[in-house]
Amino acid sequence: MAAPFQRRADLIDSLSILQEGYRATFLDALPLQPTGQRIPIAQLHISEPGKEFIKGWEGVYYDGSKIHTYYYDDSKGYCTVGWGHLIGESSCKANGYVAMSSMITVTEARALFDQDVAVFEGRVKNAISVPLYQNEYDALVSLAYNMGGLGKAPSLCRKLNSGDYTGAPVEFLDIENKTRREREHDMFCQNIYNSNH
Repeated sequence: MAAPFQRRADLIDSLSILQEGYRATFLDALPLQPTGQRIPIAQLHISEPGKEFIKGWEGVYYDGSKIHTYYYDDSKGYCTVGWGHLIGESSCKANGYVAMSSMITVTEARALFDQDVAVFEGRVKNAISVPLYQNEYDALVSLAYNMGGLGKAPSLCRKLNSGDYTGAPVEFLDIENKTRREREHDMFCQNIYNSNH
């Protein structure tokens, strides 16, 4: 008599099975289209959920009261403040600030964030010429905000500008920062704003 819980020989590596299931369910799935027509890109502006998504991914260091945010050196060693606002392409010390000591108010950080988002919205509008749904636009602005523009995503831009709304989002997955790119892919394809990481 066979034991009731025998391991199948074809299920030796459970991780590969889970990864295949994830790819088939989320990454290779056709985009879920919102209802209505896509909007000309010139008429789009980032949504509040789009802003919150970006903030959820960008580093921010608050003081104990959460009234101020600290200047800090980002992962590249560049002086940054608020939600990823780049002060300069050198350390805080080189820019005249003391990392994790010098501060600005959260109100000032929000103003810098809004200015930065406007810059990256402009870069998206310069790179993309086709109409988009709001979630598609927000995903592209998040990508541009994190990458400094869409210059590192030429295949995505080319496919999207040719009207390939199914092939373009797959290109998110070939760009650095894998987890964030997967979340932007999910936003673009499925209207899911998930900044958990």
